[in-house]
Amino acid sequence: MNAEIALICALATPVVQAALVMMFARPPGLRDVIHIGLSLFTAACAFYLAIAVANGETARVVLARPLPNVDLAFSIEPLGALAAAVLSGLGALHAVHAAGVVRAKQEKAPARLLAFIALSMAGVIAVSFSANLLSFFVAYQALSLAAFPLVAHRGDEEARPAARSFLWTLLASSIGLASASLRWRM
Repeated sequence: MNAEIALICALATPVVQAALVMMFARPPGLRDVIHIGLSLFTAACAFYLAIAVANGETARVVLARPLPNVDLAFSIEPLGALAAAVLSGLGALHAVHAAGVVRAKQEKAPARLLAFIALSMAGVIAVSFSANLLSFFVAYQALSLAAFPLVAHRGDEEARPAARSFLWTLLASSIGLASASLRWRM
């Protein structure tokens, strides 16, 4: 495996994981194996990238070019690779914990909860490997939107206002800071 393929796998695996967890919600054993196994695979890709960047390798993946000379791109850099390796390693441990918690608490929608945990990890990985400010902004917004259902998951009178406050605070502050930084660069 080369660094570009590992980067694509690290970015795409949590999204595939979320889809598979939702598709195979029953039986719970299969759902949990998919959730934990793909979390471990994401962590393995991130650790591979951390080693690759330590050995001087580079990789860059461009997903889109929304404006001339502005790419929605992801690349490996030492600090981002280290952050992705640590966070995805913790994410793999959290996958084991989350699978146990949804069974012990007999959650109403365990597959949905595990899917949004995986989508949040996709946002974390994308933030870690962002190649520029646009990619960072898009990845951070995706992370915020994926974490919103985790805050509101209980669905009671306390969780809904907390989730709205969470989302409002993150979106308003990130949009405000991004517009200020873009104005500063001009």
